[in-house]
Amino acid sequence: MGLFRYKAVNLTGEVLEGQMAAESRQALIERLHALGHTPIRAEEIRKDSFFQILNRDIFNRRKISAKDITFITHEMATLLHAGVTLDQTLSILTELAEREPIKLILGEIHKDVRNGSSLAESLEARDDAFTSDFISMVRAGEAGGALDNVLLRVAEYRETADTLREQVRSAMIYPLILLAMAGLSVIVLLIFVVPQFQSLFEEAGSELPLATKILMESGEIVQNYWMPAIIFIVLAAFLFKRWVANPDARLRWDQWVLSSPLFGQLIRKRETARFSRTLGTLLSSGIPLLNSLSIVGDTFRNTKFLHAVNDATQQVRAGKRLGESLMVGDTFPRLAGHLLQVGEETGKIEAMLEKTADIYDQEVKRTVERLLAILVPAITIGLGILVAGIIGSILVAILRINELAL
Repeated sequence: MGLFRYKAVNLTGEVLEGQMAAESRQALIERLHALGHTPIRAEEIRKDSFFQILNRDIFNRRKISAKDITFITHEMATLLHAGVTLDQTLSILTELAEREPIKLILGEIHKDVRNGSSLAESLEARDDAFTSDFISMVRAGEAGGALDNVLLRVAEYRETADTLREQVRSAMIYPLILLAMAGLSVIVLLIFVVPQFQSLFEEAGSELPLATKILMESGEIVQNYWMPAIIFIVLAAFLFKRWVANPDARLRWDQWVLSSPLFGQLIRKRETARFSRTLGTLLSSGIPLLNSLSIVGDTFRNTKFLHAVNDATQQVRAGKRLGESLMVGDTFPRLAGHLLQVGEETGKIEAMLEKTADIYDQEVKRTVERLLAILVPAITIGLGILVAGIIGSILVAILRINELAL
């Protein structure tokens, strides 16, 4: 008997969170189903050792990526749409899988389905790999007898999200490399170049300019305290991670991030696009609005958006429209709220959500391009000024020594 932490949605769309003792995770899921709840997350509460965490997070052979899941979804949808049974589909995909983690997880899902479990129930047992919104859409497709169409819709949604994520990552590679090279260049100058002149200046015995003194002190600090600096950075990162694990602290941090001048708008647009596309896909899959809102909250990375959606869900439950509810406060862009209102008034909320997602996906790409247009020149100019300052500080001291010699 173990203790499990769970999150589920009841028939009225209310999110339930708590702890429950059960023989196994599957037994807990079955009990939640018996109570009329839709499980979103269920995980055993246990204390892992450092080596267990290391083994699970770094050396986990069963770990599959988001791109793997997208590929599996697309292939499964194609086979089902062609008239192949679910059992045959899973058997074919398991046999064709090239990577061992994919073969293992597909084999387990195939075994569960053969033993009488639905596809959604099998995915629920592996919610470390499959998200709650993905599982809910699969469940809706099975219940409505349109699993192939739902999986095609989910595959398109995931492909769009993966494409945008890859585009953003690719765009950020160059400035990150440039920033790393800038930092490395400064460290090399301070550790290897500056000390070569230090003995020369000490032998000269003259008073050094202030800029040169600061440079020499900086070089000594880097040479003598680089190890404590690394330890301090690692410790600070650990303490920050512990701090943001607290819900109140995480909310304050996320609010600050949204208000930041450079990245605030990018995150706001990214979360709006993710919310719109996920909610539109859930609704198109036949999941009721209140249940969809409860599920979509798990897709947010910024907790301020999660609180905004939770508040909007309460207002929808009280009889208000979703678009009007989301426009309360400054979390969601006003345009997204107005577009959603139009969709509700015309009865085309799913189509309008998809349109909103497309708009903000494009906005994310444009915002990233604008950020790069600012960051790349700023990093280049900053590095040039820093290197010029280091060289200038050394030259000024050398010139002063030459003047005294003459």
